[in-house]
Amino acid sequence: MSLARPIPAEVIDRKPANDGELWERRELIYAQSLQLGATVLRATVTCPCGTTVALHAAFQCFYCRLYFCRLCAGRHFSEDRQ
Repeated sequence: MSLARPIPAEVIDRKPANDGELWERRELIYAQSLQLGATVLRATVTCPCGTTVALHAAFQCFYCRLYFCRLCAGRHFSEDRQ
């Protein structure tokens, strides 16, 4: 299962402003959790930007529970990676 459309980073990185954004975030978490039903060695998740990432290479946020690719993770976690 892939995401219907990429979600901009500025939407993911801020607190949901209304119920619509909250439900969109919950649908994304649900879509990512369905992807994890695959074989563990071949499991992939789709970052909110639309990039498909191997599960072992994805970054999961402990607070919002979303998985991110390396570039979006740096932005989401506000760390400057060199």
